[in-house]
Amino acid sequence: MKIEEAEQYLTQSDAFKNQDLKALFALAIENYVAYRIDFTNELSGGDRLLFQWGTYDWGKGKFFEIDLTRQVMLDLQEPDNQSDSIQQLRVTFTYSCNEETESLGVGNRWCASPSTIAEFRAFLNSTGVTLWGNDQTPQDLKVNLGHI
Repeated sequence: MKIEEAEQYLTQSDAFKNQDLKALFALAIENYVAYRIDFTNELSGGDRLLFQWGTYDWGKGKFFEIDLTRQVMLDLQEPDNQSDSIQQLRVTFTYSCNEETESLGVGNRWCASPSTIAEFRAFLNSTGVTLWGNDQTPQDLKVNLGHI
């Protein structure tokens, strides 16, 4: 599978259209478990998930974000080319800041391979930030694919 196909899978879903954090993250995880991205090597960290959250100011004021990212790196012989090939497919829910979002703090959790998805999914489904986000309407939702 190509990473662009994973992006289309998410952006064409009802979960995306309905801005449903729980359902969209579940789809992203389902896609990660079912399909490997072409020319990546799972054993060398070439296809991973990152769950992250926090309050950030990207130049337009402070916002709270909850993000699930699929990060892929092509399995190439030349290390410089390999690091230049890193792409991220980010699913980012953005919310206005308030005392409640400030209390959620900042954090992240990696999933290195589909073999560890049960633990990752359990964390994602039980952490306070996800439970909070499931009951909120985001100010914005973006699915972005780009190089880092």
